[in-house]
Amino acid sequence: MSDEKRSMLGNSLPIPTYEEATSSRAHSDVGDNPHSNEEASHLLASSYGRYRQPTVETARSSLESSFLEEFGDSARPSRESLERAMVAMEILEPGQEEEGQRRRGGEGGLRMHISKRISSITDSLSAISIPHHWRINPFRWFSCIRIPDLPCFGESFVPLYRFLGVIIGLILVYALLASDLVTLNPPPGAAGIIEFDINALKDFIRDSIDKDNIEHYLEYLSRFDHTAGTEGDLVLAKYVEGKFKSFGLEGVGLDEYNVYLNFPKPNGRKLSIIDPPWEAALEEPKTNGDHENTFAFHGHSKTGSATGPLIYANYGARADFDKLGSQGLNLTGSIVLVRYGGTQMDRALKIKAAELRGAAAVIEFSDPKTEGWDLPEGFVQRGSVSLMSFLVGDVLTPGTPSKPGYDRISLEQNPGLVGIPSLPLSWDNAKHLLQSLKGKGFKVEESWTGDTRGVEEWWTGSISDSPVVVKLENDQVEDERHPIWNVLGYIGGSDDHTKRIVVGNHRDAWCFGASDPNSGTAVMLEVARLFGKLLEMGWRPQRSVIFANWDAEEYNLIGSTEYVEDNIDDLRLHGMAYINLDVAVSGKEFRAAGSPLTQQPLLNVLERIQSPSGNGTLRGAWGDKILPGLGAGSDYVAFQDYAGVSSIDIGFAGDPFPYHSCYDTYEWMKNTGDPGFIHHLAIAQVLGVLIVELADTPILPFNMIDYAHALGRYTNDLEEYARKIMQEQSPDTKLLDFKDLRHAVESAEKRLKEFDEKHENWMDYVGTGLDTGGIISRQSRNARMSNFEEHLLDLSKGGGLPGREWFKHVVFAPETWSGYDAGYFPGVRDALANKDWELAQKQVEKIAKVIDRASYKLLN
Repeated sequence: MSDEKRSMLGNSLPIPTYEEATSSRAHSDVGDNPHSNEEASHLLASSYGRYRQPTVETARSSLESSFLEEFGDSARPSRESLERAMVAMEILEPGQEEEGQRRRGGEGGLRMHISKRISSITDSLSAISIPHHWRINPFRWFSCIRIPDLPCFGESFVPLYRFLGVIIGLILVYALLASDLVTLNPPPGAAGIIEFDINALKDFIRDSIDKDNIEHYLEYLSRFDHTAGTEGDLVLAKYVEGKFKSFGLEGVGLDEYNVYLNFPKPNGRKLSIIDPPWEAALEEPKTNGDHENTFAFHGHSKTGSATGPLIYANYGARADFDKLGSQGLNLTGSIVLVRYGGTQMDRALKIKAAELRGAAAVIEFSDPKTEGWDLPEGFVQRGSVSLMSFLVGDVLTPGTPSKPGYDRISLEQNPGLVGIPSLPLSWDNAKHLLQSLKGKGFKVEESWTGDTRGVEEWWTGSISDSPVVVKLENDQVEDERHPIWNVLGYIGGSDDHTKRIVVGNHRDAWCFGASDPNSGTAVMLEVARLFGKLLEMGWRPQRSVIFANWDAEEYNLIGSTEYVEDNIDDLRLHGMAYINLDVAVSGKEFRAAGSPLTQQPLLNVLERIQSPSGNGTLRGAWGDKILPGLGAGSDYVAFQDYAGVSSIDIGFAGDPFPYHSCYDTYEWMKNTGDPGFIHHLAIAQVLGVLIVELADTPILPFNMIDYAHALGRYTNDLEEYARKIMQEQSPDTKLLDFKDLRHAVESAEKRLKEFDEKHENWMDYVGTGLDTGGIISRQSRNARMSNFEEHLLDLSKGGGLPGREWFKHVVFAPETWSGYDAGYFPGVRDALANKDWELAQKQVEKIAKVIDRASYKLLN
């Protein structure tokens, strides 16, 4: 970024401090000024007197007293009250002042090509001189014609006038269609739509991405905290909304839901050793200039306190607790200390496993050995401890949107929440706890040992033999109807505008969030800007595109899930694909996961994108890898597993990064994460071209046989897994019968292959898209392909995964204890894990029927 742009950013961009964004007292009043097309606006006012997410525990008595006095059980910040706390103010962003003066080569060339064609037609039409009286009555000249035996009265020639008018109109329509300038069936309100060459369109998108724009979006987005539901979050929601409007997207607005969120109270969290006295420092050092950090806490954690003996339990996997039990350690009433990551990646399932063993509370810490890098001083990983493999979205409104008029369930015994309190902790403080366990309980084996710098010996701790007694406190505000805001923008399709592609990225962050999620937000904004340019030039996609900026993803994927539940019938009928960006850039290796249907579109796109390493294309770097399936870690879950919309998640990853920490700043991204922003450039190119691939190709580029091959692989893996589990657990039990499932998969392969074999002939027939029969055939084929995923849902009465009925997809969903990991045929695997062989067999038979029905409907 140029020095000129930097000075503009520094001098002109009012950034709310964390104090301003989340405290009870803002520090400035600024006159309001509406945002313009190129500039977004928003700072905080000084009058808002209700809850802000608290700052670090400093001596801010005004914040604490205001918070404690003014936030009651019934008091909640509404969107209106939060908006009253914001004052609009013009924001001049770097590079925007040059927007109207500079034109990139790709855009200029494409615009010039279209302009020349339009000018040529316009010049030709304008050269025709039409007499004025013709304009009044274009058929008056017929009155001078004498036709025998017919009276020459104007009224008698009305049918003839109409006939000739139709003929002339058809000739004009044909001329326009022959010129390839317009398409049929524009969406409501759309005027003449220019037909673009799709390859030129993809090249234009790829070559027009401006990484400087991405950088300055990211710099602004990362300046202050924006935890879900806070004023900082609303500031950025308004910022994204203003950007979408300035880009020319349609129907832009905020979509509000009222959901369950928790926030820590000032001085409400504490972790200490009783004897000898010691207290942990729970907060991170300041990392982002003058801006305050957020509290270190767990989203959706349980309010409460507990005192008990400290026990180290490795990664907190069920097998780890089994091992402790085999050593005679009774965990009832204990405070369990576990490492993040490892054999149980899901932080919530670590707590659930401890809860089931009788533990009273859990402490989770980051181990440098597991993380794979030297953690910064005081590094703390925040995160949600919602049970995402049981339920996603607002845990109080499963299956329905969190809006007035819908029933809510209780927080007590809620299937989406853990039942014991927890806190995150830095390695610096965890070392002290681990050192205090030396010589108590059992010395652990090598696989349980973390970083030995500062902790030479790792022990389990003891329940009865001079235990180390720890007290954990987690006092917090629990608001059951807290406002969150999705931001949506649309581009109506020209061919079948009811069908849609959704592109989503979440906005909320646990702290400053440069990589997670701001890298994705910045990339989406730049791509949306280019699609706005295309709209200005007369382009529309064949299918509609929705750009969505989700809120409260970090709290159990709430924003995206509430949107899906709110629009479920429409999405199941009309949703064709969902593209997810979360952490768009945190490393240097391109990664993707998704439905098998998205594999071919992805490969088509990767052929066009140069690798940031400079060694060929991303397609070459991808090699022969098969697209892996999706887990349960981001906003694709509701689309794929509940709505049956084929989904894909993309990004650059692979390197350790300051995940869910206040160290995840713009400076870290600029200096370490992606110097030069070359990976941001590449992922923006992938995203932009992938949108065109899915939204504007006449026939969706899905390769149905990819799904058949995937089903075959999943079935082989499942059969092997079932054989292994049953022989280990119950060697005398009859193995599961997979005959029906294999037959269903084989039939599906034949049908999907037959469907794909028609592709070339179909393309030849409807490739121009100009005849009505072709359009109908094309739309029918596209609908059949996109509906195949929806037909894999179990929508029978009471259908869904046993015990987790929210998840409807019979092929894809997380297993109960797999957490974020990808799961295939989870209903069968869960039953096998629970040694319920009868249920496992019933699930195999159900899956066979669903797959057979889906493949039959594809052809019939």
